[in-house]
Amino acid sequence: MSIGMFLAAISFAAVALIQMRIDGLAAAGGKVSVAWQLIPYVLMTVAEVLVSATGLEFAYTQAPRAMKSTVLGLWLLTVTVGNLLVSLIAHMPKLDWATFFWTFTGLMLVAAGIFSVVAYFYKVRTYLQE
Repeated sequence: MSIGMFLAAISFAAVALIQMRIDGLAAAGGKVSVAWQLIPYVLMTVAEVLVSATGLEFAYTQAPRAMKSTVLGLWLLTVTVGNLLVSLIAHMPKLDWATFFWTFTGLMLVAAGIFSVVAYFYKVRTYLQE
């Protein structure tokens, strides 16, 4: 999951760099190929698989039987909070696109760093289903 989070940060950085290139070329009347979008799309797709599928499986296997629904609900709540954060940042006045994506790069790096430290010290539990 940590690798997926760092890949997501790299994907956001790639988008920010592409946006900076677009902004620079637009001022000079130049164009950027749409194929550049493949880089962040591939990175984000791999990151999504590493984080979402692994996270849901982890949440399910690490929760006691009586808590499985609650833990999975909390997982979905974190997705909701993330979407709300994106909405709040998107509505910030005078925030250009490159800065918008650099902001997410930084937030993702911080989240990935914190998660990595917590994961390192996490003691795995096994709750078998009956």
